[in-house]
Amino acid sequence: MKQINIKNRLYVLPVLLFFMHIQSIIFCDLDQSAQNSLDAVNLNLIRKQSMYAQKEQQNTDGSFDTTFGIGGYFISDLIGTSLEVQAVAIRPYNNKIVVAGSRENKAVLVQYHDNGSSLDIKFGGVNGTGVVINNTNNSSFHAIAIQKDKKIVAAGKAGNNFFLTRYYENGTLDTLFGDQGTGFANINNQAREITAIALQGDNIIVAGDDNTGAIVLTRFNRFGILDTNFAPTFHTPKPGIRITRIGAEAHANALAIQPDNKIVVVGSGAKTEKYQMVIVRYTENGELDTDFGDDQTGIVAITIGNVGSSAYGVAIQKDGKIVVVGQSHHLGDRAAVFTTIRLNADGTLDSSFGKQGGGIVITRPRGAPHAAYARSVALIDDPLTGDEKIVVMGYVNADTINYFTLLRYDTYGDLDTTFGVQGIRSNTLNNNLIFNRSTLPVFGALQNNKDKLVLAGNYAPTSTAVSSQVAVARYLA
Repeated sequence: MKQINIKNRLYVLPVLLFFMHIQSIIFCDLDQSAQNSLDAVNLNLIRKQSMYAQKEQQNTDGSFDTTFGIGGYFISDLIGTSLEVQAVAIRPYNNKIVVAGSRENKAVLVQYHDNGSSLDIKFGGVNGTGVVINNTNNSSFHAIAIQKDKKIVAAGKAGNNFFLTRYYENGTLDTLFGDQGTGFANINNQAREITAIALQGDNIIVAGDDNTGAIVLTRFNRFGILDTNFAPTFHTPKPGIRITRIGAEAHANALAIQPDNKIVVVGSGAKTEKYQMVIVRYTENGELDTDFGDDQTGIVAITIGNVGSSAYGVAIQKDGKIVVVGQSHHLGDRAAVFTTIRLNADGTLDSSFGKQGGGIVITRPRGAPHAAYARSVALIDDPLTGDEKIVVMGYVNADTINYFTLLRYDTYGDLDTTFGVQGIRSNTLNNNLIFNRSTLPVFGALQNNKDKLVLAGNYAPTSTAVSSQVAVARYLA
């Protein structure tokens, strides 16, 4: 297994006066044709610079989308006990918002209109209310995916089983999926929960962990049946279930499917005395990818900070590089800080990204020692350069208040100053608390047209409130 230890480094960028001098000498002897070409290049450069200047002057990126809800957000009281928000997804064809979680030990889905005006009462069938409650006892949803046929696949846990269900577009149960709408994977009664889901063609890939401290990966076919051909050469305790142990304990928090159908799972592992960010890549069929990582194990473990680190979001760039977000803890301030890393396709750190050790960017929130937690990541094309900007979504905790927080970086890992305030946007709602009793309070998603960012979590007017409400905010990307 590859382990990377990052220490503080200082990089000094030389002033390229020599290059500039040589450049001026070359330009002196251009013929008229070359000079005309140079003039055209310079004119194009001036136009691009002007476009950047206009964008910076008129920039609203990172602001609340005031066409959504009331001033950019809404707070939804579902009446009764709290819905613990665990995931959010955007329907790609109409931008309706699906929130998943649990309520009174039952898994729940909620759907809102795309403008944030209200619950979509057509969701749930003929007598729909916008809220769909699964009747499986001791169940909860922690991840959701929208299929191309508009069906919703929601996954989580039911007792000691991995648990996923599928619903039609209108929120009614798809009884042709699994056993009357539900698929189960029993891991010797040691399953903790499914924490991540992604679609691999018609198949459904889910990841989570078990009570023994191992990452669990499995695949269901389009009929909701456990695929026993998955991970054929190494499986425990039964065919179709892949167990990966990384040190004393490991957790899976997110996954992504590459264009070649390889599977990337990120989370944390206790290979050393403290938690590390771990990135595991599997082949399409669930075997560890020996082309990933220097030691050809398929696993990369990265130590960041003196206390520990963990990953919660992953995205695959168009060039195959892997962006991973989470948080790390450092002695001195003790509080968690936003941590973003980028790997090359072979699992090595991308030395072109960031200045803190190469491939790693650490961002401390304003007002440290406030703690900062990244929970998801999105990639957005820059229309001016064609590069992919990186948007990190999560929250900052200051005493009892959690602030919805977004950060945007350019392709080199520098904060994009045209977004929010110097690259960062933090908000409370109603000048009050963003509050959640679960360990993952804020989840983010990017709309299909990639111009809006949606964050969802829980809201409570005070830290001692008995119940909390669903809070959803939308920002200009």
